[in-house]
Amino acid sequence: MKFLSRIQFRTRLISFARISRKAIRLSTLALIAVCIFFLPFLTSPPDARAQITIVWDIPSDGIPPAGYIIYYGTEQQNYFYWIDVGNPEGDVKTHVFTDLNLDQPLFFAIRSYAFIDGFKEFSGLSNEAIYDRREIAASIGIFRKPQGHWYFDSNHDGLWADCEKDSCLGIFGDDWRDIPLSGDWTGSGKRRIAVYREGDWLFDYNASADWNGCDIDKCVGAFRGNPEDIPIAGDWSGNGITKIGVFNNGDWILDNGNGIYEGCGIDSCLGPFGDFPGDIPVTGDWTGNGVSQIGIFRDGQWYLDLNGNGKWDGCEIDKCIEAFGGYYSDFHFPIVGDWTGDGLSKIGIYRYGNWYLDWNGNGVWEGCIIDRCVAPFGGYPDDIPVIR
Repeated sequence: MKFLSRIQFRTRLISFARISRKAIRLSTLALIAVCIFFLPFLTSPPDARAQITIVWDIPSDGIPPAGYIIYYGTEQQNYFYWIDVGNPEGDVKTHVFTDLNLDQPLFFAIRSYAFIDGFKEFSGLSNEAIYDRREIAASIGIFRKPQGHWYFDSNHDGLWADCEKDSCLGIFGDDWRDIPLSGDWTGSGKRRIAVYREGDWLFDYNASADWNGCDIDKCVGAFRGNPEDIPIAGDWSGNGITKIGVFNNGDWILDNGNGIYEGCGIDSCLGPFGDFPGDIPVTGDWTGNGVSQIGIFRDGQWYLDLNGNGKWDGCEIDKCIEAFGGYYSDFHFPIVGDWTGDGLSKIGIYRYGNWYLDWNGNGVWEGCIIDRCVAPFGGYPDDIPVIR
């Protein structure tokens, strides 16, 4: 498999983690500001203490390194341990840890060094990679524009392995206008992909993960399509089938399942709920009753329709979350999924290939040990997070 990478400035990561059952892949940094990243891969062995192999590539820019230092610890971006592993032989470097406690999340980073005019000079730290053996019930994923490629964490370990262990889908949605969706469109119990394109909805109805045309897959072209419409999806009736809808400046229009907009008497019209400029719609089963309810993400604040009546009734009746995430304009993308498999949708944030999941569902970010961090998974400039 060809590794996915990207030239990156300073410390902002844009890359996939590479994963296998035997090793962790870490990024390396050139001894100049421009770096090419290849990031870690980890696995979840059955025993608490097990072998982890760290693998990295020689930086392609700058001065050839004389050696490498691996940093690791149990706190995010706070590495208590480090080891100078020298310069292992080969174009692909490796180091084996044989006695790490895998009962707790571990955080890894790496830097290279070289001797310049008799002085030991260091590169900057790579971006962080995280090991956490807690399985994520929902599959996190990435839709990559404009290629129409989809990458899902099918083995639920929060790390990108390859197309055999995880899932590579597409081409499905290779237009810059395409907005990704996922849902159980047929009631089979399996979630499939779809895209919305300025009023047209294209569904992977046969689950081939490739676009096979409207006769084999499914096209819907008669449900709204106003320029300001934002597509949404959810099980509005609780029958196990995901249906489409749109959000437009505080108004919500939910399809009854036939894919045709028939007005508020037949379809469902909700609102006003979220009419501030820049409000981002979210949907999820906030109460565990099997029915999707609506919600709003507003620059780190969340407003969830807890009682399901489609109107904002204040924080005492509905639910307010004051600070989970940051500004959408700063690339904080809201995500929703059942992270723990208890039937309740929980919130999260995706940013530059890093995922922050509200693991315990209390709406408060409590760090990677109590909640759940995933890094890196995705992070290319046009990647859009998708939950399946």
